[in-house]
Amino acid sequence: MTPLSDQVIYTYVTFPNTNLDIIENRSQKTRTFMERWCRDEWRDIKKQITDSVLECKT
Repeated sequence: MTPLSDQVIYTYVTFPNTNLDIIENRSQKTRTFMERWCRDEWRDIKKQITDSVLECKT
C-alpha cells in the first residue's frame, strides 16, 4: 500500500441545478470543471486512478 502522503485525494462535486461538475485534486489544490456530459469520461478517469482515494459528493 502506498503511503498516505503519496496518495492523491480527489473530491468529485456535482451541482444538481447546473450543468457543471467539479473534480478537485486536493493534493495539488487544483480544480477541474467539467460539463455534465463529460461524466462518462470521468468514470473512465476514476477507473484509471488506482492508488488514489476518491470522495464523491452530490
